[in-house]
Amino acid sequence: MDSLEILGFVFDRKAEMNVYWNFFLVVSTAIIATLATGKEFTDSWALKAVLTVAFAMFVVSNIFPMLSIIDQRDALLDLLGENSELSVALIESLTWLDRCKLIVFHLSADVLVVLGIWVVPWSRIREKG
Repeated sequence: MDSLEILGFVFDRKAEMNVYWNFFLVVSTAIIATLATGKEFTDSWALKAVLTVAFAMFVVSNIFPMLSIIDQRDALLDLLGENSELSVALIESLTWLDRCKLIVFHLSADVLVVLGIWVVPWSRIREKG
């Protein structure tokens, strides 16, 4: 397998990562949009608990495949070796997101969504508007 074939597989992994980020954005936006309607049911503790548990389950099912994609990408780039004709800058641009950065960023966004569920007074905001 030559460098360009390996690079093609790396870009396939990158596209797959984007699919998981898109899932995350859709689910997060749907949760916040539901609450932002400000309807009476958005004050329900039961709804907030269900949304939080469902979101936590989604996060787990979302972050583990993302971590796996990073591992796959790194393994593919290791196949290139140091003697690759591809530029160092190109390889570095493909590896900027490591496991630690992904976990920190994802969990930070997760905390914001959970705070949006529990802390933002959606129905009162709607009443003022």
